[in-house]
Amino acid sequence: MIFLPILWVLLTSSFIAYNNKKIVGVIQAENTGELLAYVRLSVGENKIGTLSNEEGKFILKIPSYLRNDTLRVSHLGFKPKMIPLQNIHSDSLLISLEEQSLTLEEIDILSLTPEDTVRKCWKTRKINYETRSTLIQ
Repeated sequence: MIFLPILWVLLTSSFIAYNNKKIVGVIQAENTGELLAYVRLSVGENKIGTLSNEEGKFILKIPSYLRNDTLRVSHLGFKPKMIPLQNIHSDSLLISLEEQSLTLEEIDILSLTPEDTVRKCWKTRKINYETRSTLIQ
């Protein structure tokens, strides 16, 4: 009787592992061939995903119920890439990402002393905080 639950767990886990698709791959920059570290890979809107390692390599296991979804590959400074999982016929992938320039808006950095910061906070306290007591239950 005790072996029945153990057998059920073993059969269920082997069935789940059998239905997973395992993709192994490498991610590189398209124009230089440089391997890209810490690239984000995810499947659809689900919480299934991984990051490439320092050498641009990754392993991703995709459950069978997501096989019709899309692999999303993104990295800062590169255009995101979408690959339909139906188009992945090999268990080993080489993904190339195209560089993308990012334009940042100009910002001003002000140098405030700690005293200036405290004075500014004191002046705006009535805007940022309640002036009357509040009972929190």
